[in-house]
Amino acid sequence: MMTKNKCRDRSYGFTLFELMVVMGVVAVIAVLAVPAFNSVQRSSALTRGEEEVLGELNLARQHALSVNRDVEVRFYRYKDGVVPGNPSQFRSVQSFVYSDSGEASPIRMMRNLPPTVVIDAGTVLSSILVPARRKNWLGSDIQPPLPGLNKDYEAYAFRFRPDGGTDLAPFPGTPWFITLHDRAAGDSLSAPPDNYTSIVVDPINGQPSSYRP
Repeated sequence: MMTKNKCRDRSYGFTLFELMVVMGVVAVIAVLAVPAFNSVQRSSALTRGEEEVLGELNLARQHALSVNRDVEVRFYRYKDGVVPGNPSQFRSVQSFVYSDSGEASPIRMMRNLPPTVVIDAGTVLSSILVPARRKNWLGSDIQPPLPGLNKDYEAYAFRFRPDGGTDLAPFPGTPWFITLHDRAAGDSLSAPPDNYTSIVVDPINGQPSSYRP
């Protein structure tokens, strides 16, 4: 007598317990990955900010050499209009070439730092931003309106001379520099935060360089 082997169709899938385990693992990975991702993003933003400032300084110096005129680099300090209540901070840079009559013309549009990056306003971390470097608009050197700001901003500046040097005093042992760091670290700091970059300008030859730990 022949017997029939009965085969039953079985549908394989995840049980509720297995799904909960998988979801738990995914949640743990997400919790661990978000801080690392944010850190990478902020580090990348700092790199972009460093490149913007270095690019502007190099452009200004080369332009002064090529047209044989003074070129002024201005660092702009203003409030972020997007976030109410935010303090006034250094967020942008722009270069201007001067004519024989003392009138300034922008070389190109101002360069904005990434939203999470600022130039520290304190002279401990940014020696270029001393009060004596604050722009006073006199005579033909008039204050230009800026996009979205009009004239609601401050500017601190130094100049590249036609020989490529600067108007920064070559005091022994006094380097001229600015420091960029994450906006969340605060401002006018007494010591650099964990992640920062300093951009140094040689007062004699005008050559900019950067240091990042």
